[in-house]
Parts: sequence; structure tokens; C-alpha cells
Amino acid sequence: MTVDHVVFVPGYLLDSRLWESAIRALGDRVTAHVPELGPFSSIGEMAESILERAPGRFALVGLSMGGYVSLEVVRRAGERVRKLALVNSQAGVDAGATLERRSALRAMVEAGELERAKDSLRALMLHPDHLAVTHPARRALDAMYADCDAALFLRHQHALNTRCDNSDALPAIRCPTLVIGSRQDRLTPPAVQQAMAARIPGARLVIFESSGHLTPIEKPEALARTLAQWLSEAP
Repeated sequence: MTVDHVVFVPGYLLDSRLWESAIRALGDRVTAHVPELGPFSSIGEMAESILERAPGRFALVGLSMGGYVSLEVVRRAGERVRKLALVNSQAGVDAGATLERRSALRAMVEAGELERAKDSLRALMLHPDHLAVTHPARRALDAMYADCDAALFLRHQHALNTRCDNSDALPAIRCPTLVIGSRQDRLTPPAVQQAMAARIPGARLVIFESSGHLTPIEKPEALARTLAQWLSEAP
């Protein structure tokens, strides 16, 4: 391995279970850490928490909201990041339709309909073939959602809605960067990753087939192999 410490940043309402397969694939070759983002209500607070706890130099892998956090870490302390992987994520802020959808979800949660809000999200998160309650990806997502209460839901919504646009930071990224997307991702489709990779000097782009927004649990083995190979490569 060309890195000895990797910070895996989970996405919206998710936790360390998102990255179990990827971390297992690395074995004892690196030290892996998954930050706890639940207590925070802004992307900036999440980024600062990572910087306070990470070693001097580290690799950074973030999914969706975790990608937003990762880009904020790079913006604040890019010299500390040895490698960067952005998985099913984007650099810009959300359009009106997304904000309206979040507003509707927030209204559900505030009305005491947390489980209904979670149900609405599942269809956006997973490939249609992975929505059956017996599918491993659905089981993994349900396990993480089971530990999500209304307060966490609203904190993370606030973080998403108030984040900064990091598009202007992309050309300044100097570390080796891997951008990963999924063909059937309804939230951040491949065109988003293609545009982002095009603006990052030397970035590598990988698009997975037959996966939705949560590639680490929808394509766990393939993603784990991709990350392990990339982390082992010399800069």
C-alpha cells in the first residue's frame, strides 16, 4: 500500500457498516477509520471533526454526503490528503427539485412520519433489483436506517441544504483522485461524475453497472477490489 491510513466517510443517515466490505478487503495493510457524523449539522463541522482526529497524512474515501465532506476537507487542508476517492457524489449544490423533495421529507419527519420518510428514500438509494427486503443491499440499508432517529434525519438534512458549492475547488486538487459512479444512480447519475472528473487534474473515472446510489453495499466486492487496487498504486 502507498498509504497507511484511510478515512472512509459515510453518506446521509449512514454509518460505518456502509464500508465494511471495502475495509475488509484492505485487511491489515492499512489503518481504516470511519468518522461518526451523526452529532453534526453542517458539512464544515464534519470536515473539522475528521481533521482533528486523522493523522498528519491520510487517504480519504467518501460516498455522497461523505464526498461533500471529503471535498471540504481537501479545501481546508489539501496538503494532508494523500489520495481522494469520491463515490456517488458531486461537487455542486442541489437544484430546486431536490430541495423541494427534502422539504417534503422534513415535513414528514416533523409530523412524526419518520418511517414513511425512510421508505421514500429507499427507492432513490437502491437499484430497483436491490429493493426486495431479502436482498443484501436492502438488508444493509435497513439496518443503518433502523438506527436513524428523527433528530439525526433533520441534522443531516440541514447539513445537505446549507453546504457550500465546491465546484471551484476541483481544479486545485493535487492528490491522485478516483471518481466512482453507478449507471442507475438516480441522485448523482454518471454525467455528474464525468463532469466532476473532467475538472480534477489527472482524475480517474470508474462507472459501475447495475447499481444505484449506494455502490459500497450494492456492488461491495467489485468496489472493494477497485479501491484496494487504487490505494495500492504508486502516486
